[in-house]
Amino acid sequence: MMTLNLGLGIRLLKKHLGSSAMAILALALGIGLAAASLSLTYGILARPLPFTDPERLVWMWSSSIRRGTGTGAVSMADFLDYRKQSESFEQLSAFVSWPYQIAGSGEAERVVGARVTSDLPAMLGVKPALGRLFQASEGEPGNDKVAILGDALWRRSFGGDAGILGKSVRMGGEDYKVLGVLPPGVEFPPMYEV
Repeated sequence: MMTLNLGLGIRLLKKHLGSSAMAILALALGIGLAAASLSLTYGILARPLPFTDPERLVWMWSSSIRRGTGTGAVSMADFLDYRKQSESFEQLSAFVSWPYQIAGSGEAERVVGARVTSDLPAMLGVKPALGRLFQASEGEPGNDKVAILGDALWRRSFGGDAGILGKSVRMGGEDYKVLGVLPPGVEFPPMYEV
């Protein structure tokens, strides 16, 4: 009985080849989209962030009804107002992704880094693998030309040299003093889209 049904199915597929091809293509696309959705969901929701107490972190953004945008960066003026007036959050910190041209021991390369408030790494519970985090005074204009390198960048561009601490590196046409190196697995800015 099973052989008869299989044979009939094959004959019907051959007879209606165009419709069969469309059905198979639709099925393949559906399976592919489902797999991609599950991978994306795992990457954003299920995989924990590499920070202390990630369930306590909140991502804030602004929206503009007039411009019709749902998510956008919070302006620095708004951020400072939120920070001053906040009664609901223990701490507010900010960052903005920023592309840099960085000169290591080899050719200069373009990387995406972040400009952050000096308290952000400590708030996230990040412990440097090498060196130290920012101090509050290093968030002040004129005293803010300091950097913490990501592990992959440190290894790739500076050969994993521990002697990089305290030295200046050229980023975006300006010199920054290297304070520390993040541990492997901690990438910042996080490559999560919210």
